[in-house]
Amino acid sequence: MQLFDTHCHLQDPRLLGRIEDVLRRAGEAGVGGMLCCGAEESDWPQVLDLARRFPCVKPALGLHPLYHAQRRSGWLERLAGLLRESGAAVGEIGLDHGMEPLDERDQEEVFAAQLRLAVELDRPVSIHCRRAWGRLAEVLKSVGVPGAGVALHTYSGSRELVPAFIDPGAYVSFSGAITRPSSRRAHEAARAVPWDRLLVETDAPDIMPVTERGKSPEEANEPANVTYVVRKLAEIRGATVEEVAARTWENACRVFGGKAGLWH
Repeated sequence: MQLFDTHCHLQDPRLLGRIEDVLRRAGEAGVGGMLCCGAEESDWPQVLDLARRFPCVKPALGLHPLYHAQRRSGWLERLAGLLRESGAAVGEIGLDHGMEPLDERDQEEVFAAQLRLAVELDRPVSIHCRRAWGRLAEVLKSVGVPGAGVALHTYSGSRELVPAFIDPGAYVSFSGAITRPSSRRAHEAARAVPWDRLLVETDAPDIMPVTERGKSPEEANEPANVTYVVRKLAEIRGATVEEVAARTWENACRVFGGKAGLWH
């Protein structure tokens, strides 16, 4: 099987200091591709360096809602320049209405600016959303999505909203959160996503899945653990592990390859 972790943060200090071991374990688990997502200006160079050093690592650069307040003058121009030079995807960007304090207007302006840039360059996008799924659907409809596609990272919206994202061209990605018995809403949503729009991820080093050993909050999650997500999705959808792996690999190659220049 070939697996693609469509959202992780290998530049995080919890993984970066042992990156060779992390990638070795990923390879042993069948993980042949990982989208490494930048979240703030300071980590964009690290993400690009990882992609240069390791062919299995694909870069994405963006400004996460948590870091909007820290952006410097000219940030969007710098991002645009790096995207043009590197061929990277855009992400992690999005909306987070669970933040305190929350400035919804500023948050939407920063998100929309990055989304427009992705449309202009026709780059795929990895989108973060928390407690704002309905509003996200409205923004995507208003601004538009790049032809390369967008991926909804660690989807936690409702089953009923899935068509609102699928219709404009979104892919829906599930993380280790789906392995938790309490994640019934995510289980229902996972059954509603068409096969050709389904993705898997880890969000490493966060969102540790429930494994045979249980879930240890002290552990750092790794791309190798995407296998647990694939297994759970197979159980939820009444499919084989091999089918989920093959379908999500094909989808990931489609959305994060091609025009984005990520698939060498």
